[in-house]
Amino acid sequence: MTKGRQHTAQSQSKSVPFSAQAQQDLAQHLAEFFQRHAEAILDKTDATNTIKTISKITNNRNQSELKSTIENAKWSISAFSNELLIQFDVQLENQQQAVDQKLTTEYSYGQLEFKLSLFSIFQDGEPIAQLYFEENKCTTNQFYIQVDGLEYALQFYGELFIHQGWIILDGVFKSSYMPDPIFSVNLAFQLSVQDLDWSNYRFDYSEVNTAQPEHVTALIIRNPEFDTLPDDVYSFRHLKHLTIQCHRTNPKQKPFQQQPLALKHISPRIAALTQLESISINNALIEQLPDEIVQLRALNTVNFSLCRLKSLPETFWQLPALKFLFLSGNHISDIPESLNLPNLRSLNVEYNQLKTLPIALSKMPELINLYARGNPFEYLDNAFKYFQPLQLDFEEKKALFDFSYMGVDGCGVIDWDDKLFQVDLQSENDFDDLMQIQNIIEQSQFKPLQKPILDLLKRSILFHQCTAAENTISENKIYENTLIETGRTHFGGMPDLPLSMHYPTFQAQRDGAMVSLNYEFLAQINCEALANLQQFLPRTGTLFFFIKSLHHVGELDSTQVIYVKDNQQLASSARFKLAAEDYFDAITDQYQRFDAEVSLGVSFPSFYALDYNDYLLKSSPATLKKALKDHADAFYEQIEAPIEQLSTHDHGINVYGFTQHQSPELQAATVYGGEPEDWLIVLKVASRGDFQWSDAGDLFFVMHKSDLLQCDFRRIFACIESS
Repeated sequence: MTKGRQHTAQSQSKSVPFSAQAQQDLAQHLAEFFQRHAEAILDKTDATNTIKTISKITNNRNQSELKSTIENAKWSISAFSNELLIQFDVQLENQQQAVDQKLTTEYSYGQLEFKLSLFSIFQDGEPIAQLYFEENKCTTNQFYIQVDGLEYALQFYGELFIHQGWIILDGVFKSSYMPDPIFSVNLAFQLSVQDLDWSNYRFDYSEVNTAQPEHVTALIIRNPEFDTLPDDVYSFRHLKHLTIQCHRTNPKQKPFQQQPLALKHISPRIAALTQLESISINNALIEQLPDEIVQLRALNTVNFSLCRLKSLPETFWQLPALKFLFLSGNHISDIPESLNLPNLRSLNVEYNQLKTLPIALSKMPELINLYARGNPFEYLDNAFKYFQPLQLDFEEKKALFDFSYMGVDGCGVIDWDDKLFQVDLQSENDFDDLMQIQNIIEQSQFKPLQKPILDLLKRSILFHQCTAAENTISENKIYENTLIETGRTHFGGMPDLPLSMHYPTFQAQRDGAMVSLNYEFLAQINCEALANLQQFLPRTGTLFFFIKSLHHVGELDSTQVIYVKDNQQLASSARFKLAAEDYFDAITDQYQRFDAEVSLGVSFPSFYALDYNDYLLKSSPATLKKALKDHADAFYEQIEAPIEQLSTHDHGINVYGFTQHQSPELQAATVYGGEPEDWLIVLKVASRGDFQWSDAGDLFFVMHKSDLLQCDFRRIFACIESS
C-alpha cells in the first residue's frame, strides 16, 4: 500500500450523486496523490495530443521501482453493455525483471492490459467515482478490474478515482494467500470527457437530473419505493430501454423470496415513449398493463417476471417486433388463440395459471424456446407432444400426453431383458472393478446398502484413446491389432465405409444458397470385436458415428449413425479426400485419428443432479433414497468419488453421463417418449485430442434399447453436457 495512505472499504467507496463536499474531498485526495508522486509525472504524446501520466509500480520488499509507461489509454460508452469501458496498457521497461520479481507472467511480454466496465458514475456530464477494490472486485458494486498479463496469484487491492477526466489507481498488487510479493501500484492518466457519447449509457435514475434528456436512451431504476412511475420518466422521448429492478440485497435469497416492489401502476402515458424497444420490470405488484402499451410498435423485449399480472391486453399478443417475452411467476390464465407474433423467438410463461396453450404457438415460425413448466395444464393439443421448443418437465409431459415410445416406425417396441445392460453380480464376482467397488462400499458408512448400490452399476464398454505407439495387449484389455487396418475401432480420422457408400452429407444454407455439406466423422466401432464383452450391441459389423457440427447438436436431426452388418464390405478410408470448407464449421478436413484400447468396465451414476434425475432410484429401496437425501456429501466422498477414480476411460458405451441438470437419457425420453431408464448412451465421446465439446464437455449419442436390439439406428438423440 502506498506509504502514508490507508484504504478501508467502509470509508473510501462512494457513489453518485456526489455532494459538493464529497467532490471537494475527492479533489483533495487527488491533489494529495499528485503531490506524493510529483516526481513520476510524465508528459506522453500520442497521435492527437499530449497527456500527463503517472506509472509507478514498486516492489515493496526491496523498494525497487519497475519502470513502466501507460499506453493505449482510452474510454468509451459501450453500445453493447451501456457502461463506461476503460482500457489501457502498462508497458514494463524490463520484461525479464518483471517476470523474475513475479509481477508478470512470462507470456505477457512485459505488458499489463487493464480493462474495467463501470456504471452509476455519471454526474454533470462527466464520470465521477471513488471506489475500493479487493481481489480485483469492487466492495460496493458489481465492478471487476481485469488485468491480463499479471502473475496469476496477484490481484488488485486499492482505490479507483475518476474525476475531471483523470483515472487513478492507487493500491497494491498482492496475493490473497501468499505474503509475497507485494507491489505498490500508482497509475494515473487523463482522458477527454468530450470523447464520451452518453447516448449509449444506461443511466441510473439517480443520475438523470443532470443528464441531457436526449442522451437518456437507457434507464434503470433499482428498488424504487413509488407505486407508480414518476412523471419525468415519460419525458425521456428518446428512451429505448427501461428497466425497473428489484435488486437483491441478500444474495443468498432467490428472486421469488424478495420483498416485492411497491410499483402497482403503469400510466397510459407509456405510449409517449414511442422509441421504446425493451421494458423489464420484475417482482412488482402490477396486476394489469394499460391498453396503450400496444402502441409501442418497436418493442422487441418485454419482461414482467414475478409480477401479479392476470392478463395482458389482447392486442398485446400481436406486437409485430416482439422477439422475447418473459412472463414467469404471474397469474395469467389465458393466452388468446388469435395471437400473431411473427418474430417471437422466446416465450416464458412458467409458473402461471394456464390450463392450456393456444395451438397457434406451435406454428410460430421463429419460436425457439417455449418455457411452460409449473402451470396447472389440463389439456395440450397433440401438436405440442413433440414440439421441440416446448420446455416441460418429463412428468408434466407424461400427464398430458400418451408418452409411450412407439419405435421409429410407430409400431411399438420389442421386449428386452435389462440384465443385458447391468453387471451380473452372481457370475462376475472375479471382475476387478466390481471387487474394488465392493471393498469401497464395505469400508464406508453405507455398507448395509451394498446390494442396492451395486444394482445401479452398468456393464460398460470403455475406450482409452491411444496412438499406435501405445497399443498393448493384456489379460483385461483387448486391442484389435489382429485385424487388418481397415475396420479397426478408432476415433477421428475417416470412416472405412463400403465402396458402395458415399460419404454422408446434408443440406444447409450458406451465403444465401442451399449447399451440400459433409457430416463430421467421430468414431468407428467394430462391434464384432466387442461381441465377447457384451450382448446388447450388434454381434457383427461396424457402427459409424457422425454429427453435422457442434452447433447442430441438440437439433433432432443433428447426427447420423450408420450400421454396416458385414465387415467384409468395409473399404479403406484413404479414398476420402475432403476439404475443411466442405463442412459446416471446421478448420481441418478431419479430426486427428486415434486408435482405441478397449476394456470391459462398469459405470456408476452421479447424484449431483438427483433432483432432476430421481428416476435413477426408481427401483431402489427407500433406505437408499433416504441415505442420499440425508448424507449426500458423505455418499459422494465415500462412494461416488472413489468409484469414479477407478475408471480412467475417455469414451464409452452404456455409461452414465455426468450432468448438472437432466441426464442425456431423460432428455431423450422427454423428446421422444418412453421412460428414461429405457434409453441408453450408445456412445459417449469425451473432449480428447481434437474433440472439444463446448467447455471440455462430453458428447452423447442416446438411443432406445428396443431400437438398439433391433439394430435400428435411425433415431438418435444427441446432446452435450459441459460445466
